[in-house]
Amino acid sequence: MINTPVVYKRSCPVCGEELTLDEITRGMCRTGYPLTKPFHMDVEYEFAQFFEERLGLSISPLQRMWVRRLGRGESFTAVAPTGVGKTLFGLAYSAFLAEKGKRIYVIVPTTLLLQQSVDRLREIMGVNGEVVFFHGRMRKKEKEGALSRISSGDFRILLTTSAFLSKHFDIIEDKIFDFIFVDDVDSILKASKNVDRILILLGLDNDEHGILMVSTATSRLGAKAPLLRRLLGFGIGSPSSITNVEHYSIVKTNGDAEVITERMGYGGLVFTQTEEEALRIAERLGDRCGLVISSRGRRVDELIESFLNREIDVLVGVCAPYGLLVRGLDYPLNIRYVVFMGAPMFNLGKEGSEKFIQSLKTTKSLPKDVLLRDGCVLIPNIRTYLQAVGRTSRLMGSGMTKGISFVIDEAEVLDVFERRARFHDVEFVRKRVDEIEYERLRRELEESRKESLFTKPLIRPALFVVESPTKAKQIARFFGRPSAIFREGLVIYEVAVPGYVLLITSTMGHITDLSEKEGWHGVKIENGRFVPVYGPIRKCPNDGEQFVDYDVCPKCGSTLLDALPRIISLMEIAYDCGFVITATDPDTEGEKIAWDVMRHISPFAQVKRAEFHEVTRRAVLKAVENMRDVNELRTRAQMVRRIEDRWIGFELSSLLQRRFKMRNLSTGRAQGPVLSWIIDRFFEHRKKVVDVYIVIEHPQEEWTLAFDSYSLDSQECEVILEEEVEEVVHPLPPYTTDTILHDINRTLRIGASEGMKILQDLFRKGVITYPRTDSTHVSDRGLEIAKEYLQDYFVPRRWGEEGAHECIRPTRPIDPNTLRRMVREMGIEGLTRNHYKVYSLIFGRFMASEAIPAHVVKGVYKIRVDGRELRAERILRVDWKVSELELRPRMRGQPYIQPGRYPVRIKKRTRPAVELYTQADMISLMKRKGIGRPSTYATIIKRLFDRGYIIEKRGRLIPTKKGITIAKFLMSRFSSLVSEERTKIVEQLMDDVEQGKAEYHSVLSELYKEIREITQHEGVAHDKGEVPAKADGGDNTRKG
Repeated sequence: MINTPVVYKRSCPVCGEELTLDEITRGMCRTGYPLTKPFHMDVEYEFAQFFEERLGLSISPLQRMWVRRLGRGESFTAVAPTGVGKTLFGLAYSAFLAEKGKRIYVIVPTTLLLQQSVDRLREIMGVNGEVVFFHGRMRKKEKEGALSRISSGDFRILLTTSAFLSKHFDIIEDKIFDFIFVDDVDSILKASKNVDRILILLGLDNDEHGILMVSTATSRLGAKAPLLRRLLGFGIGSPSSITNVEHYSIVKTNGDAEVITERMGYGGLVFTQTEEEALRIAERLGDRCGLVISSRGRRVDELIESFLNREIDVLVGVCAPYGLLVRGLDYPLNIRYVVFMGAPMFNLGKEGSEKFIQSLKTTKSLPKDVLLRDGCVLIPNIRTYLQAVGRTSRLMGSGMTKGISFVIDEAEVLDVFERRARFHDVEFVRKRVDEIEYERLRRELEESRKESLFTKPLIRPALFVVESPTKAKQIARFFGRPSAIFREGLVIYEVAVPGYVLLITSTMGHITDLSEKEGWHGVKIENGRFVPVYGPIRKCPNDGEQFVDYDVCPKCGSTLLDALPRIISLMEIAYDCGFVITATDPDTEGEKIAWDVMRHISPFAQVKRAEFHEVTRRAVLKAVENMRDVNELRTRAQMVRRIEDRWIGFELSSLLQRRFKMRNLSTGRAQGPVLSWIIDRFFEHRKKVVDVYIVIEHPQEEWTLAFDSYSLDSQECEVILEEEVEEVVHPLPPYTTDTILHDINRTLRIGASEGMKILQDLFRKGVITYPRTDSTHVSDRGLEIAKEYLQDYFVPRRWGEEGAHECIRPTRPIDPNTLRRMVREMGIEGLTRNHYKVYSLIFGRFMASEAIPAHVVKGVYKIRVDGRELRAERILRVDWKVSELELRPRMRGQPYIQPGRYPVRIKKRTRPAVELYTQADMISLMKRKGIGRPSTYATIIKRLFDRGYIIEKRGRLIPTKKGITIAKFLMSRFSSLVSEERTKIVEQLMDDVEQGKAEYHSVLSELYKEIREITQHEGVAHDKGEVPAKADGGDNTRKG
């Protein structure tokens, strides 16, 4: 492993001083204490020994994380699949505390579970008087005795069902409990007053209060659930929504339900559209089924008990969104397959359908994922479908049970339903009833359940770090309703996925930057080696400027927002988990953030890197399956860029500030050439030229053509159509960063900085792929999306070569209108009109790039005037089958010019020699000339605006007097540092470092000598008392 020397100021969790590479590697502070000292707790080892002695078991990594949290006095939701030992842990920890003289309250949902818990506690603690319990099936004298002991406080552990909390709260409300373990939080949340009661029993009015540990919730949270967040610092989530289900769609024929349930056997749920249909199905299935409807039949609990005892094979009921069969059954070992007699659909009714259709007035037809029947719009109810299917498959500690789904309906309905399901990454296989491999399915269902029952749990906790809070929240939502923990500076979302309980959080961008005061502009030189000195970023809340060595903003005096609490929280959570996945953006800036995280937390946990180019559940899970180490070479390339920007920027900025006596001045390697282009263009624009045209006055339009004379002798011309030529026009490639920013500015009049922010939002919300890329390559997943949308009009094109990135494209086959309708269903928030406009550009360009080409008919004309012959072409017709997409560049048929004689006149126009640049032009120019990178295009332009070097009028860039003066001064004295050619050379050096072709220290040494020689020759002497302006070109200001 490459070990790049580094120092982090203020970052040692033991002494609060600097943290060096040597200390990180050894895991020891210079004081002689291990770096884990602030997070170590004796209670962890005491409980582990207690657990092994009393139960003969070692605590799992997940249980170790829980005991560390409890040892710090944290309340939380125990997020974990079924079968990892949540209940056993809660009981064992209760016994452990009871023997230390603490008072504990354990709340369980049923009497059966209560009796089992009492027996288990007696196994752990022995039969003594420390435990008292109460339930409704006790004899009268037993109840009286238990109530008496509870009232007098004669116990260490109290076990009751949740019903006791409501009925007998008056006899325990004066008791304060050190630990409350709620094994079924649903039963508590159903009555909002129970939350108040729990908080009272914890003694929240006292300086030291008790700790609450609860399970995840399967039902809706009550109105009082937010109190837990506000008062105890955590939020309750739901179990994981990940499933392992094979989805089959079957075109409806007679007797499908009978065939499927007979061949699949035990473990089925059959869903119908109406109670009448449920009755008919139940009659046909006979004694093999139980009918679960409200209007008739045996009691539901008796039917379910018969099903669990295998006395009946299937349960039949109505597919209602909040029905018992859809949401109320939690028996994944028993429920193995589901049969839908009709795809679940929303029927908008006549009135609702009319409103829906009116809302689509901008489109030519109904969306492809809805259906019109008898004047009513039907929309697939995917949420209810997934809830119902989720009964068959459950993530458990040792694996995941498998489920099978059969949806039976007419072909037209299935087409629409399948299309909508694909938006949620659900893929169907279309089969006939007699084509399904029933024997294989039964075997796989049985095997998955045996593994879940008899295999040792393999799940472990992992800290999953991204750079953006939006991305963290979006990823967490892929796996159900996440639980949440709130730490100083961090929100941590907790979800269960195969193999892991992920604690998802964000760094909120870069967590460190170079020191302003240490070494030479943040870099020490020790024995010929360069050692960057970083420190936690301190950000001004007013203008966003970042510092390292200042306690207050040196410009406005505001208290700075310090990243150090976030760093310490990351260390602590990493220590708790023992395993960390860094999943920051897939570029050099993201790699540097991941590297900084790795360096800070490697003494506490194993660290791996996950990389994904789209924020979708599929991509995230694939990345977790294919983790790698942090790429040190890519990180070094970013460090070289940042250091070189700092050296040039601070040296020259210091000179500019003294020379012109203005503090808000700065420059940098990339800023200089770009400013020069704008200035050169401005002066060229001031020159005037005269264009001459002839105007052919056709009845339908005036046809203007360039002409080479200032006068005409004739007032008439002859137009001759020589031929019509048919051409095939192929589409443009998908977007890269420069081309999308160009079009955003050109067509939407949105600046580069705002455009980049919108692109990042769309990426972090899971709508588009990673937007910082210079590749046009289309991945296999991209081709699948295009084929799904275009169908018969799809022509696969890979475009660019495969590399680290791919093009900018949509992550699902969802057009802009469908996206507007589905944002709530997909859990996406905060999209504005501009977000939809930008998405429309990306979607149209990508789909066009994979569609059949257009056929264009051009007319080739000869125009005779004043003895001259001119030639011109006009587009007569455009034939493109994918009419709902916009062919780019836009091509439209023009009015047909009939051959003949037409009046003609001269037209003269005086104009600037060239047009002023737009932001779009500058981005294209930077890409073409190799200045900057996809991650820095927008930042470079923003810096020029921020420093007052340029302004924008009517979309055109104009240099200010200040900008012209600064550029002239720099180019006259420091052209070797800020010239276009020098910038290209440095960019190549950085690429060479990333690819391992150039050695990191050698490159820095070369840059150091060059900059020092030039600046010393020019008399630059930086005063450390000054506050240097930020250097341009780097992106260390990236926000989360």
